[in-house]
Formats: sequence, C-alpha cells, structure tokens
Amino acid sequence: MHQELLQQEKKNLQELMEKLVGRDNELSQTSTKMLQLDQDISALKTKHVLRQSLQSEKWQEISKMASSMRKLTKSNVADSMGKY
Repeated sequence: MHQELLQQEKKNLQELMEKLVGRDNELSQTSTKMLQLDQDISALKTKHVLRQSLQSEKWQEISKMASSMRKLTKSNVADSMGKY
C-alpha cells in the first residue's frame, strides 16, 4: 500500500512536471511573439515618421512652386501692362 502511494505520487509529480514544461514552452512562444510585435510596431512608427517627413517636403515643394507661379504671373502682368 505504501508502495502504491509512492508510485501515485511519482506519477502526479511527473504529470505536474510535464504541465510545467508545457507552460514554460507556451510562455517562451508568447514572449517571442511579443518581441516580434514590438519590432513590428517600431517598424511602423519609423515608416510613419518617414511618411510625415516626405509629406512635409512635398508640401514645401508645392508651396515653392505656387510662389514661383505667382511671381511669374505678376511679372507677366507687369510686362503686359508696360506694353500698353
């Protein structure tokens, strides 16, 4: 009887150890997924900052072109007025 209890306890201990190993593996996989998600978030943030920067540069170029067109138009109008 004492031997049977000992065997049962060993079996219970083995089952608990297997569960612990399984949980440890799950934790490791979850940790790996979290690290990957952190990297993905960092990459997205970098892309966002780059897009904002490029968008700002494009608007500056458009503003410069508009300003040049205004100056050219004023110059053409002044030339036209001078001819008359």
